Amino acid sequence: MDDKKKNLLAAGLIAALSALAYSNTSGASFHFDDFHQIVNNPGVKRLGNIPRFIVDAELWSYFTVKGYRPVTLIIHTLNYALSGLDVRGWHVVNLALHVVCALLVFLVVKALLRGAGHGRTYPLALLCASAFALHPIQTQAVTYISGRAAILAAIFFLTGFHAFLRYRSIGVGEKYRLAWAALAPVCYMLGLLSKESAVSLPAVMLLYDLLFTTEKDKGLAARLRGLAPYYTAFAGVLLVYIGLRKALAGYATAPAIPYSSYEYMLSELKVLPMYLRLMSLPVNQNFDYLLPLTKTPDALVLISAVLLASIGLALYRLRRAQPLVVFFAGWFIITIAPESSFIPILDIANEHRLYLPSVGLICAALVGGYSLLGQNRSRLAYSSAVMLLAALGLLTFSRNRVYADEYTLWGDVLSKAPYNSRARLNIGTALVADKKYGEATVELKAALDMGTALPVPYIAHYNLGVCYDKTGRKDEAEREFELTLKDEPNYYEASVKLGEIFYEAGRYADSARVYEAHVKRFAGDPVAYFNLADSLMRLGRFDDARKPMEDAVAYGYEGFDARYGLALIYERAGMKYKAQRQAESAQGMAKDYTDTEKSSALLTRLKKAGGSSRL
Repeated sequence: MDDKKKNLLAAGLIAALSALAYSNTSGASFHFDDFHQIVNNPGVKRLGNIPRFIVDAELWSYFTVKGYRPVTLIIHTLNYALSGLDVRGWHVVNLALHVVCALLVFLVVKALLRGAGHGRTYPLALLCASAFALHPIQTQAVTYISGRAAILAAIFFLTGFHAFLRYRSIGVGEKYRLAWAALAPVCYMLGLLSKESAVSLPAVMLLYDLLFTTEKDKGLAARLRGLAPYYTAFAGVLLVYIGLRKALAGYATAPAIPYSSYEYMLSELKVLPMYLRLMSLPVNQNFDYLLPLTKTPDALVLISAVLLASIGLALYRLRRAQPLVVFFAGWFIITIAPESSFIPILDIANEHRLYLPSVGLICAALVGGYSLLGQNRSRLAYSSAVMLLAALGLLTFSRNRVYADEYTLWGDVLSKAPYNSRARLNIGTALVADKKYGEATVELKAALDMGTALPVPYIAHYNLGVCYDKTGRKDEAEREFELTLKDEPNYYEASVKLGEIFYEAGRYADSARVYEAHVKRFAGDPVAYFNLADSLMRLGRFDDARKPMEDAVAYGYEGFDARYGLALIYERAGMKYKAQRQAESAQGMAKDYTDTEKSSALLTRLKKAGGSSRL
């Protein structure tokens, strides 16, 4: 069988195994970041926004959270155009991207094995790719829809690295060599525009060069000087990306986090053993670890530091005897570093951060394990491989069940971490959606009262406000909505609800204040324009009400109330012809006898006053 047919067979097998492992995810609901990035985010619901993603970081989220990942937003937008909010279409895309990534792992590992002169390139590469595809640690990137940013970054990372390998393997002056050389930095930029974790690509390439392509008898400085010209392009890409990120999102590496790089580094040292345990024994997984910050070194920090130093020393000593194993282990360390070293990120640990690093750890284990078994033990190797893949596939299938809905996901989190305030919040939010306001109030108050800090308290305040509003506790609802808007001024529903409470209570000055702020943030909202105009009219400020009422109609607010209100405003302004036109429109939109009587009386009054005037 030729190489092309082998590749097609590998692709089919990887796709089939992945489809089986993820066959129970098609109906899994949206979760967590899916709501502010996709479900409630108007930015991804218009194809016309695609060019804007390159220059507008505010389109990343429904909230005032800037994020510069335009490629991910483009994929979201195309996905929405194809399937709307039918969650099945989103899962199909995530699974397809995961299969593409696993196939790229196969191609990269095969090229590395072949370059190292390994005797079993095809079956070992297929085993590595299949283990990657089936490992349950990937569920947070694949089954959790917003996790696709990690998949996209990995796809471009692997494509760029494969292009780099092709460039290095083709002789000087041969066909397509420069094309492969140019493709790698292009993929680097696309990876960065998908998720920041792709930043480590040049470092993995450099590790490969130092282990396999440079002359070992030269000093390190001389070897680096020889490699420098090619890596200049990647440095240029990174500088452009950092400049764009700083200009558009307001930060170059990560948003402001309320703890230092030193504290984050200590915390990540403690996370390392957990990551290694999850990769080697993938049980007791947790969607949201919400680990506490480590502020001073403790015993576990010291143990982890010693472990990391020991691994580094062992890899250095193995660099000549097992360069490929050393390379894959280095891949893991290098690719985990951007999110798990000293650059602070809000969450201390997340499983989707292991998506790309897991390639290195899985390949190091399998390539090293095969070397230990020896080629003359192929029967044991094959039977072990089948059992490994079966076990991983079953664990993944089982893990996917917790993503069925908000209750199963966050209930699983709470069963493993009862202290998790964010889990309480999300269960409370789900209960609000199901109109179980009494139960929701208990969960939301528990989330706010927990000792661990709640990362997004405004969501809890908003949902608590809804509970109080629906159960007639208006004063408490008002307080919760005010707290929501204090923390998150762009919370659309909170300002609408607060305005409604003030309006229903006859506090028209307060409702006008809320709606004035609302239309400044959400230009084009016809309901808010109407509510603002109505509040101003009830205060007797008809001149001030004219512009928002005209905007309400212009942006599509149709119905008797808007036309009748506009007619009253024009009448007060002496614009009798316009008033008569609007009164006639209102009469045609009358919903009942009362509306008909009101519009008829207004028309009669206008005609008596000379309604035919164009004033």
